[in-house]
Amino acid sequence: MTRRILTAATIAAAALLPAGAALALGASSQPVRQTLAAPGPPAGDAAGIALARLANAYYAKRPVMGVELRIPTYPGIQVHRLLLKRGLIEGALVSLAIGKDRGFIIGSPTGDFERYGGERCWYRRPGSSPREPMITVRGSLSFAPISVGSLTRLEVSERDPKTGRHHRIQYKIDPGTGRIATIAQEHVATVRTLPAPLKIPVPKPLCPDSE
Repeated sequence: MTRRILTAATIAAAALLPAGAALALGASSQPVRQTLAAPGPPAGDAAGIALARLANAYYAKRPVMGVELRIPTYPGIQVHRLLLKRGLIEGALVSLAIGKDRGFIIGSPTGDFERYGGERCWYRRPGSSPREPMITVRGSLSFAPISVGSLTRLEVSERDPKTGRHHRIQYKIDPGTGRIATIAQEHVATVRTLPAPLKIPVPKPLCPDSE
């Protein structure tokens, strides 16, 4: 779900930008319509795989946890708040601010929804977000970790469980605890644990063409 929501938020943020400025946020991608083979075991560097598993264990140590990602995307910001249950992302609430424009995305295993500006209803996005850990290990390729000061940089070519595509994502992780400090894909997101679990709002009312 992390990759799905990040991609959805990038596309949504691009829609809020002036014409021509969307290129700064990267190209959007359409869902792949195909039958996906089951992901195989993790591949790549053994220390990298172990570090990814340590990070996932950190976010599974509490039955319910909230995590916030803040992503500066000039001239605005994305704030992703994730709800984790037993280490798996159960839902997400994303807020986008581009200048004076605002947008919101709700992600869950039962559906993804979006709302922009002064709209009073929610549009349903195609598909839904599968439950997944902070770092996808199965079917992914991990590279050798590199020490960066007190943190360790880990790059993973992660398999998106929805599309089967791979995305190269870079993490900076506390090697002692497994806590993720930053996530870098198209932009760098700072990561922090929320003091209380996140409540995912129910997207009501739905827009007429979303029902």
